[in-house]
Amino acid sequence: PADYVARTRAQRLTIKGITAEQIDQLVADRAAARAAKDFTKADQVRAELTRLNIEIFDTTVGTNWRILP
Repeated sequence: PADYVARTRAQRLTIKGITAEQIDQLVADRAAARAAKDFTKADQVRAELTRLNIEIFDTTVGTNWRILP
């Protein structure tokens, strides 16, 4: 199952023309903005992720993301 999930994620990202590293960087940028209390910047990054059809989930151990269809 893990291989299937990884392949599916990679295929969806390829179709969208983005990489997991790009999304991880945006998530890190948002986390840095939130840590600096720059909520305007954090909201802008979240909006960019939403535009890319990426849904993010904030948890107690960090932020996870998934690709929306």
